Amino acid sequence: MSRKISAIFIATVLIFSLSVVTATAAPYIEGGIKISGAKSTIEAVEFDSEPFHEESPNEAQWNIRDDMEAVGGPQTEGGGSGYLGNIGWTSGGEWVQYTINVETAGKYKFEAYLASGTSPAGTIEVSYNGSAIGQAESQNLGDPEPWQNYAMYEVGDVDLAAGTGVIKVEFIDGAVNFAALEVTLLEAAAPAPEDSAPEANAGDNEGVDVGENGESSSPDAGGDSSDDGESSMILWIILAVAAVLAIVIIVVLVTKKKK
Repeated sequence: MSRKISAIFIATVLIFSLSVVTATAAPYIEGGIKISGAKSTIEAVEFDSEPFHEESPNEAQWNIRDDMEAVGGPQTEGGGSGYLGNIGWTSGGEWVQYTINVETAGKYKFEAYLASGTSPAGTIEVSYNGSAIGQAESQNLGDPEPWQNYAMYEVGDVDLAAGTGVIKVEFIDGAVNFAALEVTLLEAAAPAPEDSAPEANAGDNEGVDVGENGESSSPDAGGDSSDDGESSMILWIILAVAAVLAIVIIVVLVTKKKK
């Protein structure tokens, strides 16, 4: 009996580990929110469907993100911010994240559009791929309707690489309505210098097309791609072995039970 229990436990752990390893974030915007041009906007209500952290779900009387009602996600409302809406009813420790797709690498300035009806007002912290960009503290601007009386607050600057990344917004303390992040390109990253052929080989390269020479002089890019491919292949092999092992254990248990 103890062997059966141990085998079942091992199979359960393997299956659970397999599901955890393969779990990924679920962007609300397919492909991620585009960061392009001189200025881009990250709408607060377009946070990733998962993961997130919400301390007190279902407090709102209405919610413009229907997919959050069943899972107890952050409360959202239309409001009067001028954007699609805002995240409200916040408390310290809650957070959301946004998958972004940066088209132009460079240094970007982040600003947050916030409102609050409390004193002291709430604070948010913004980070990129796990590194803090900065914090923005809202102010209670008073009537009319302080919770919808918004202002733009500076967060900080950060270098963004081209490609996908994750912006996280954490509600540090107090209550705050969060409507948007405005992202402004301050300075585009300088393009990487092209490798030049050694002078000793200049004679050998006569008549060779420039495009062909450019392709042959960039081994680093190909090497990185190969490394990524090998890493992905190893991961899939490990996952496949774990899945097969779990299935074998379950089949053995069922067979012994029938005997």
